[in-house]
Amino acid sequence: MVLASLLVAALVLTGCTKKESRTTDQNGAETIDKIRLGVPTDFLTEYVAYIGLSEGIFARNNLEVEITSFSAGINTIDAVTIGQIDIGSGADFAVLNRLGGSQNSPLRIFSGVCELLNNSELYTRDPSIKSPEDLAGKSMIVMLGTVGEYYNSKTFASVGVPLSSVKFLPIEGNIEGVALIQNGNAHAMYANGRAAESLKKIEGIHTIANLSTYVPSTVCITIASEQFLKEHPQAIEKFIKSTNEVYELIRSNPQKAAEIVNKGNGAPIDQILVNFEIYVATVDFDQKFYDAMESLYQWMESSGIIKYPYDLHNYVNTNSLKKVFPGQGNFK
Repeated sequence: MVLASLLVAALVLTGCTKKESRTTDQNGAETIDKIRLGVPTDFLTEYVAYIGLSEGIFARNNLEVEITSFSAGINTIDAVTIGQIDIGSGADFAVLNRLGGSQNSPLRIFSGVCELLNNSELYTRDPSIKSPEDLAGKSMIVMLGTVGEYYNSKTFASVGVPLSSVKFLPIEGNIEGVALIQNGNAHAMYANGRAAESLKKIEGIHTIANLSTYVPSTVCITIASEQFLKEHPQAIEKFIKSTNEVYELIRSNPQKAAEIVNKGNGAPIDQILVNFEIYVATVDFDQKFYDAMESLYQWMESSGIIKYPYDLHNYVNTNSLKKVFPGQGNFK
């Protein structure tokens, strides 16, 4: 995706674009740090943004946050790269892909978001398609540069269908994919959440596979530029602490958290509660996270997806995480 053509819906909830990172002012009072946060629509980090603002969690941690909403995690990663935002998040495939998209990427992973338990299902309205095997010679929706590419690859490899036999149709967002399925211009797409609910309204729609059969879970992480991490460590620390407090609220009172998110983005409360169950939320980036990403990296490199090979160790900086939560952020 061309960075200059990012399709962005700005959702400025509070704050300004000037960034500061000082611990105290001349009177000894802690200053307010400011960050520009990019969130993928209908994803856990969007939930964190709504809850953190509504419940005053960011404010209590002296953090002012400007939120911009994007259609997918990959768009937040690109926005960090070009300096449009300070912090983004995405699934393992998207982050690894962008790190290897150029030499000496400025991006750095600084904490975890969650382990996503994959509950997407593969939808089609074609009555002749009853399993993924039947998609040979057919068309399949994909959002290029995202973990969706990995999902499709693993699915078809598992059922013995060559990727070359499937016509992949690139989309910018799930709404576009649903429309292509509805008008018959695409045969199948993976979906969950609101996209799945929209698909279920289409006459003749049915599911032919569960993603968890092929890819049980996905690791999601937060990223920032190396420069921002060095120049504004206090802002990163406050963001990590605030995010963890939101996670604690979600675990202790999911109904209240879901109602806050519903007011913010209009998603059905029942669907938000389901999403809470599939997001194993944690700010930690530990050995499990690293091993999952390294394993995926090796597959991507061997598949020729990584343009510029690199050592993942060089693109993870958990110093702020370790300062906020000693004992976390450790890996070999």
